[in-house]
Order: sequence, then C-alpha cells, then structure tokens
Amino acid sequence: MVSRLDAMRGQRLQAAMKHAGVSGQELAEVAAVSPGVVTGWRKGAEIRCRHLMLICPYLDISIDHLVAGVDTAPTAEVQLVRHFRTLDSRTGVAVLKLIKNLAPSV
Repeated sequence: MVSRLDAMRGQRLQAAMKHAGVSGQELAEVAAVSPGVVTGWRKGAEIRCRHLMLICPYLDISIDHLVAGVDTAPTAEVQLVRHFRTLDSRTGVAVLKLIKNLAPSV
C-alpha cells in the first residue's frame, strides 16, 4: 500500500513557506483551499496537481523540488530572463544595447 503522507514533502513545503515569508492562511487563499488543507500538506499530505500549479510559482520553487526533492535550480539564462522581465522598458533597452556591445557576433 502506498502512503499518501510524505513527511519530507511537508518539510520542503514548510521550508519554502518560511523562505518566502508566506503564512498558511496566505497559501490557502492562493490555492483556494481551507487553512486545514494547508496544515495537512505541511504534515506531508498529498497535494493535487492543480494546487501544485498554483502554490509552486507563488513560493518560487519547482514542482519537482516540492514533490520529489529534486533540485532543478534555474540556469543562469533563466535567471537572467526572470530579472530582465522585471525591468522597465527604458532600462530593458539599455540592457539589450549593453549585451549587443558585449557579444556583437550574436
């Protein structure tokens, strides 16, 4: 029989919540579940796919990490794109010019 509880998953969720400064109530609101459901998740209860797709981006972690403990750290390129997307348009244009000057063959 497969257990639906995974204490390590619960620990990973708790660590991600702490790192992100997210309360159980806040995560419950994000996932549209009761705070009691989040408490269950924190104890290692199974998290449905639709909830994983809401809470993982909110906590800035991968589904792989939360579910299986597989660390899929973003590559430098992914991190660069994430940061670039936060720039205002004027700064973005300046960054693009800088990159073109650094790598003219691209």
